[in-house]
Amino acid sequence: MLPIFKSILSFLKPKKILLRTTLWSWFLILITISVFVIYNFPFQRTTVLERMNNEAEEIASSIHHANSSALITEDYGSLVDHCYQLVSESKSILYVVVTKKNGFSIIHKLKEWSIDTLSGFWFSDEFTDTGKIITSDLINTEVFHKTYKVSFSGIDWGRIHIGLSLSNYDETIAKIKSNTLVLTIVMTILGFIIAFVFAKNLTKPITALDQTTKKIASGNWDAIAEINTGDELQSLAFSLNKMTDTLRKAQENLEIKVKERTLQLELTNEAMQKEIKERKVIETSLNNSLKEKDVLLKEIHHRVKNNLQIITSLLNLQASYIKDEENLSIFLDSQNRIKSMALVHEKLYQSQDFTKINFREYIINLSSYIKETYTNFKHNIRFVFELEPFELPLDTIIPLGLIFNELISNAYKYAFAESTEVMENIITITSEMDPEGCRQITIGDNGIGLPDNFDIDTIQSLGLKLVYNLCHQIEAELKIEINNGTKFIIHLI
Repeated sequence: MLPIFKSILSFLKPKKILLRTTLWSWFLILITISVFVIYNFPFQRTTVLERMNNEAEEIASSIHHANSSALITEDYGSLVDHCYQLVSESKSILYVVVTKKNGFSIIHKLKEWSIDTLSGFWFSDEFTDTGKIITSDLINTEVFHKTYKVSFSGIDWGRIHIGLSLSNYDETIAKIKSNTLVLTIVMTILGFIIAFVFAKNLTKPITALDQTTKKIASGNWDAIAEINTGDELQSLAFSLNKMTDTLRKAQENLEIKVKERTLQLELTNEAMQKEIKERKVIETSLNNSLKEKDVLLKEIHHRVKNNLQIITSLLNLQASYIKDEENLSIFLDSQNRIKSMALVHEKLYQSQDFTKINFREYIINLSSYIKETYTNFKHNIRFVFELEPFELPLDTIIPLGLIFNELISNAYKYAFAESTEVMENIITITSEMDPEGCRQITIGDNGIGLPDNFDIDTIQSLGLKLVYNLCHQIEAELKIEINNGTKFIIHLI
């Protein structure tokens, strides 16, 4: 395809402007004719199909109205006579099929009719709005098929199918193609003649201007363009002659100014080269400083993460000596809180951006760690995350991590008692944007829920007090819903 397109372009770029203008004008005329043909033929075809659709619609409507009482009373004798007469007298109707909703069908074809039980295609509404050309299995040939829905008092009774012959359609399309071809050939020849005459009148003064400019370019300042067309080309010739005279006078001054300007440019270039070198030195210094800063921040987060992990390990070691369940629970809570902060610094150490963290990855990792911490619990809990990836700043992610640590830990310890009848223990964490563009994060469970007299302002639990204070710290609104479990909604403002 590409070589053909290049050949057309090379053909339309001859050296002679007369031929080039003629070919380009003719090419535009051909495009116009082609666009007309491409648009007109489908339009004509659509018009013919619409006419056939209207004919089929009228036939089906007449059958419906003429036999409405017979269809209701199931008196099919008059229906058969009416349809048989339509098919016999019409040259375009190939078949009429009346199908009830239960599949009972009366099939009328040329000089014959029959009764059958139909389904599938005969109950499709694909052809109710607009009929289409299909290959009908009923008569093993192409037809224009139209489906008409029959209903009484809003009740769907069945369908009336009309199959029309394509002979008139084929004759009409063939005639349209023939007329279009003849018109295209005539307009193509006429367009070439018009393009040639137009190009000849247009390019004659242009050629004269071209010859004059070649003389001027060769150094003949006495050359004059004589064009008397009375249009823009004559004005252009006048301007060219005036410009030639002006150029002759300015030539001597131009050489002097060029020498002066060249000297100025040389001095400016030297100054710019010096400035570029100084800027490169400064840029190199800034890049080195940024790299040192990134390395330092990365090392800080790495060391903070390691120190927090050491504290977690010490707490874990100490917890192995604790026999009291209450004290052991306090140790586990402290260990989880430290781990949530260590996880933040671990994510920062692995990230290229030391100011933001992907919340989705962080909360999945934190939930996995808490799940491993509470492996001794008898009930198994499944996490459901409905979170799209989004980033939060460092001053928000650390308090938010502590909040989720407390809420998930509380769910493990209190939400799923052994006596609950819930078939599967689920903790769901979701996130969405409200209409005002603020982030809303929700953590909920399907456990036993909170007591009826629960009040966040009077609760003595250290974990929930910590949740309340941390929400206040990051200026987030906390809302609690108790319905088939507990749901904590954190609205980041």
